[in-house]
Amino acid sequence: MSYLCQQILQTVEALSVQEQQQVLDFVEFLWAKHQQPKTLDKKARGRKMAEILEKITMNQDITDVNPVTWQQEIRQDRLLPER
Repeated sequence: MSYLCQQILQTVEALSVQEQQQVLDFVEFLWAKHQQPKTLDKKARGRKMAEILEKITMNQDITDVNPVTWQQEIRQDRLLPER
C-alpha cells in the first residue's frame, strides 16, 4: 500500500461513520465520473441535444404559452414602476 493510501486510510478511520459514508459517496462519484465515455464530438452533441429537445416538445404543448406571463408566474416578478 502506498504512503498516500495509508494517509487516506488513517484519516478516514478517524472520522465518524456518517463522515466515512460521505467519503465513500465521494469516492464512488469520482469513480463513476472517470468511467463515463469521453466527451462527444460536436456533431454527436448536436444530435443528442436535438433528441432531448424533440422529447421535450413531444411531452409538452408549449405553443400557447405566453413567455411574459410564464416568467411572471414562475419568478413571481413584481411590477416595476413606469414599465
